[in-house]
Amino acid sequence: MSVPSLSLRIDWLSATKKEFPSWIQKGSRLSYSQSLNLALWCFRNLSRSGDFETTKPNPHYGLAWRERQSGIVIHVPALPLEQGVLVVASGHALGSMENAFDFLKVVHHSGWKATRIDVAYDLMDTGWNASLLAAEWQKANGEGSKRYTHHIVTTKGDTFYIGSRSSPKMLRIYDKGLEQKTSLDWLRIEIELKHAAAKNALSMLATSPYAATKDVLKLLALPQLELTKWIAQAGGGGEGIKSTAPRVNSSRFAWIRDSVLPALEKMKAEEPHAYKEIIEMILAQY
Repeated sequence: MSVPSLSLRIDWLSATKKEFPSWIQKGSRLSYSQSLNLALWCFRNLSRSGDFETTKPNPHYGLAWRERQSGIVIHVPALPLEQGVLVVASGHALGSMENAFDFLKVVHHSGWKATRIDVAYDLMDTGWNASLLAAEWQKANGEGSKRYTHHIVTTKGDTFYIGSRSSPKMLRIYDKGLEQKTSLDWLRIEIELKHAAAKNALSMLATSPYAATKDVLKLLALPQLELTKWIAQAGGGGEGIKSTAPRVNSSRFAWIRDSVLPALEKMKAEEPHAYKEIIEMILAQY
């Protein structure tokens, strides 16, 4: 019997900063060269290489530069002391890093204030699914709670939302195994936090990713459902639960997880002899 496991990764991080070198004067608009120098300073402040190129800025920002190696983007406004410089790291950018959690520590300890952070938990072999959670949520909270939730049922599995994209806190739970057309017992939980909740989550995750799991869940103000209890216990290394170490978050790992494993599952069902041969070839390497 497989041991239930929990792994997590960061799928999005945006943060702002308003403390800069003394040559940035309050009320004075930056020239192009000053904006470029400020972007370079921000990349170095975040312990990045500074090998970057221009890219399209977000609305309300004048200029933006993207680090070629990772894809991290620095958005610079004309008045940085008033508006603040914005750094954006997508899931792809974070996945390209050797360790995304080290980057979170740098962001936090360099004085950047998180404006949004997305955390994804993958739960394997737990026996849970989105329908079970939806039913338990409604049982614990009554009919009045339905206005805060949205339950979508499809042939690719269920998706259960608590909150919305426009709210400062949102929880999305869906059957990842079914979505990927596999028989894997794989539940994905995605948490999107903004503003004060994002700031608090960054501080927690930068300190200890897995130990912070229980505290991150508290930010959502969820009731003590069995699933949230399980996640909190898993984050603390509960008995009988395997907490996988923070992943390197590489694109190679994501490719294996999201493409190779589902393909193997499909081969197992449709071409068992070919599947057996592939597995034997893999095992022969170890």
